[in-house]
Amino acid sequence: DVSHLNAVVRMARELRPDDPELKLALQLAQYGAKLAPQYQYAGTPPFSEFYPAHQHYLRALLGENVDEASDYFRAMLTDDVSETNNKLTALALVDLYEKLGRAQDAIDLAVKYLTEGVEGIGFSVGDLCLELGRLDVYRDLARQQENILAWTSALCELAPKPGSTPPA
Repeated sequence: DVSHLNAVVRMARELRPDDPELKLALQLAQYGAKLAPQYQYAGTPPFSEFYPAHQHYLRALLGENVDEASDYFRAMLTDDVSETNNKLTALALVDLYEKLGRAQDAIDLAVKYLTEGVEGIGFSVGDLCLELGRLDVYRDLARQQENILAWTSALCELAPKPGSTPPA
């Protein structure tokens, strides 16, 4: 059933690089790409070309053609940071970069595209900064957004601890 194939491939984006099911998910995406067009459902950006986009994404998770996948998705981004398709593409790339351990790429993209207009989707650039240990970016973002509580929290965390040696 093609609807189940579509659903399984879509859900495979939740897999992590060390998940053994990842290779099977890639095989399903490859199979789906061979189906006649009437059996291939349209996706939403950045997975509009559903199976080819998923093949890029899943290969990257497997450590294959990572730069090619990054270029594929980055080519969909424009400078309009308020455009919904850019936000969706940035979310997918941030997720990919985070899973691949590319924290700086994830932070850079999130700060550019995802600081506004994503409240209802369960994503927070501040949470990403905290998760990836980038308190400096968290502090700067809090200041920019005039969030005094977050800014103060970041300053406290970044301050040298009593009895610690200051960095050289």
